Amino acid sequence: MGKNPSFKTRGVSPRNFLKLNVDAHAKDAGYWGLGLVLRREDGRGVGAVTKVVKGPNDATLAEANGLLEALNWIKTMQLMRVVIEMDATVIVRAIHRKEFPRSRWGKLVQISSRDFDQGSQISINWVGRNGNRVAHELARWAFSEPNRFCIGERDQVSVSHLQFADDTLLIGVKSWANVRALRAILVLFETMSGLKVNFNKSLLVGVNIFESWLGEVALCCKVGKILFLYLGLPIGGDPRHLGFWEPVLARLKKRLSGWKNRFLSFGGRPVLLKSVLTSLHVYTLSFFKAPSGIISSIEYIFIKKNWGGCEDFRKISWVKWKTICLRKEYGGLRVRQLREFTLALLGKWCWRLLVHTEGLWFRVLAARYGREGVNFEIEGAEVWQWRRQLRAWEEEMLWECQTLLSLQVQSLDRWQWQPGPVIGYTVRGAYQLLTAPNSANVDDVENLIWHPQVPLKVSIFAWRLLRDSISGSIWPLVRSWIGITSADPASLPDHFVQFTYSSGGSRARQSFLQLIWFICAWIVWMERNHRLFRGSTSSTHQLLDKIKLFSFRWLKETSGTLASNPHSWWSSPMLCLGVV
Repeated sequence: MGKNPSFKTRGVSPRNFLKLNVDAHAKDAGYWGLGLVLRREDGRGVGAVTKVVKGPNDATLAEANGLLEALNWIKTMQLMRVVIEMDATVIVRAIHRKEFPRSRWGKLVQISSRDFDQGSQISINWVGRNGNRVAHELARWAFSEPNRFCIGERDQVSVSHLQFADDTLLIGVKSWANVRALRAILVLFETMSGLKVNFNKSLLVGVNIFESWLGEVALCCKVGKILFLYLGLPIGGDPRHLGFWEPVLARLKKRLSGWKNRFLSFGGRPVLLKSVLTSLHVYTLSFFKAPSGIISSIEYIFIKKNWGGCEDFRKISWVKWKTICLRKEYGGLRVRQLREFTLALLGKWCWRLLVHTEGLWFRVLAARYGREGVNFEIEGAEVWQWRRQLRAWEEEMLWECQTLLSLQVQSLDRWQWQPGPVIGYTVRGAYQLLTAPNSANVDDVENLIWHPQVPLKVSIFAWRLLRDSISGSIWPLVRSWIGITSADPASLPDHFVQFTYSSGGSRARQSFLQLIWFICAWIVWMERNHRLFRGSTSSTHQLLDKIKLFSFRWLKETSGTLASNPHSWWSSPMLCLGVV
């Protein structure tokens, strides 16, 4: 055979890598057993897989199928820095030299070689039969226990059931004895509790189990397939694929189809986005990381709905979506930014891995990936180590650092969430940290927009209006009615601020002037719509009468202290409010 081939482990770190041994064994004509063994660099086992495949009596073809199965397993488990070891000389040499014969196994190896390109964190090495003994024994054992999967180290976690309210998930291995035991448990539960288990609605799902066997043991249950729903979450799917998120998009579109834009005001659309639409996908986003394309699709749906569009067409977006998502004090409408909100939700699980090391979540991940995979360490060590001897000026900096730090020798180190040291990590706090603007300047105009006695649709209209311009022929009549004097600045935001604070006085006086400004802007907008769509016009004095009527009605509905009649209000509103 010549010199044993080897393949340089390109892209794989010399430390903290995994080894995956692959082997195949023939027993019956036309069937091959595959064995995969995953272990750490020190030899500790991490997981194993057995599988039976059908094929011709060709050992090299079976080894090629085993290599393809190993690569699929690596992708499914999202493993990094893996070295595959095989005793198939021709396969390793073909991948190393990029020379693939025109045969069935050559085509499979050529497909598999794409995962070993430059920069990949997966590589392949040749190993002798003695070094591949465990995988060979598993391949022989595959005919006794086909499609068997196990993963974890000595500190394995046994999860027999998951229960929430009346939804229960029972987990077990494939055997008739286990099926009879589960059936007996459910029958005893019915007898002792007096409740009834609806087997017609129950589901039996197998992982790497033939459907014929599932049909025999299903009894009165339905036979399900992966993917299935548990507590509204899809189990067994891949959240990296766009098809995984199609049900979420379908629910959003279905909810939107019931709301017609002509029945929603300016104020109703943001309320619908914040209270109804954003609550549909939060549960899913708190467990799975959505691809960037899905986030963009959901935001596209929100943008169309916010500006009155539908599924068939999209209207003009007058304000940037990033501006709409800002907090109100920074000039936005406080609609959630999905990308940052998703990171804040998923950050909750990272925080639990750091502080709740005794919880089930930590123990399950530690059993699957090892404690080194879920802990943060410095170069795999438990203490700090200097790479070289410190220089003189570095020693001075170290001394200054030690004087600033307060070392607690008698207490253990612990993780602390710096934005909230007392409460700890919260989704709200993390989201505010991610969405905080670079400049913390708060404009006075933004604080004046949201008046408690003004309808929301009028406040949002003013919010949009302050980004454009407005005609000011009505303002002299309004100032004469109220009894104040001021100039009209060229800028609309400056006009809003000056009109509100023009006469000084108490806070109640400023609140009333703020209310009058909103009403004037709303009346002018309504007059614009009447002239454009109905062909009717009103004089400036008629518009002033509408302003007086609207202000009296709004204050009458929201304030119980306004006991004057409309005639007094028409002549001296300041005197009626007692803010002269």
